[in-house]
Amino acid sequence: MTLQDLSRKNLWGLAGRIRRRVKRWLGVPIRVGIGPTKTLAKVADENAKARKRAGWGQGTYEDTLKEKGMTSAAGFRALPDPWIRKEMTVVGLRTAWELRGRPCLDLELVRPDRKTLVRSRSFGERVRSKDNLRQALAKHAERAAEKLRGEGLVARGTQAFITTKRFGDPPHYANGAAGTLPEHTARAAPFVRATGRLLDVIYREGYGYKKAGVQLYGIRPSRPHQESLSGRRRSDDEQLIKVVNQIKREDGTGTVGLAAAGLQGSGAAGRDRTMKRRRTSPRYTTR
Repeated sequence: MTLQDLSRKNLWGLAGRIRRRVKRWLGVPIRVGIGPTKTLAKVADENAKARKRAGWGQGTYEDTLKEKGMTSAAGFRALPDPWIRKEMTVVGLRTAWELRGRPCLDLELVRPDRKTLVRSRSFGERVRSKDNLRQALAKHAERAAEKLRGEGLVARGTQAFITTKRFGDPPHYANGAAGTLPEHTARAAPFVRATGRLLDVIYREGYGYKKAGVQLYGIRPSRPHQESLSGRRRSDDEQLIKVVNQIKREDGTGTVGLAAAGLQGSGAAGRDRTMKRRRTSPRYTTR
């Protein structure tokens, strides 16, 4: 059975059950919008929220539509297609079609393939030591590889970046560099070694860095293969990864890791790399 098979009354009841279940399980109040297209469902969702002002959000083309005398969604969807296409590009035309009940924006029932994976973190204090930056990048590379394994993926490229950010006391500096590995992998060690080499290229003395991160690219699903005659045996990799993952599941994420990543939070260097957490939200649903 699909939503199209339900009557208006049953749809109303379904939306109510969704709201009550989320509220009971997560303690989060939500709104539910149901419609024949994604745009109409969003309109229904907005209408479910009591608002003191009337109006319609028109985004980037607000002035253009006002000059045309359009101040409502009903007026906008009645405009001729050639005018919408000329003045608001194909994106605006698709929105008009959706408001007329013609689906143009597909629902993502399956998550699209990941193209990149980024791990980064701002530091609680400015980091000036190259060794501290190296450890921070190693930790990000290690966590990124762990994420890859959890999603059944492998990557072949890595990028490292560091920045002082553009605000605060000068001087300011930001840079990044990328490199390719000999083969696709989800092991942390090759990414850690690569980020260390990249840091040697982009690091400059005399700056207080506020953020560092790692991006993995060239990502594809993991599958049994050997990309080169000199490559490691995949069975060895899988056995090592299996053991590491089991230890982390049983004893915690920070129980085992690469020495290059250092000990998070230990000593002055570890405290510098830790984010400030003075205004974090409660973790009722995750702890």
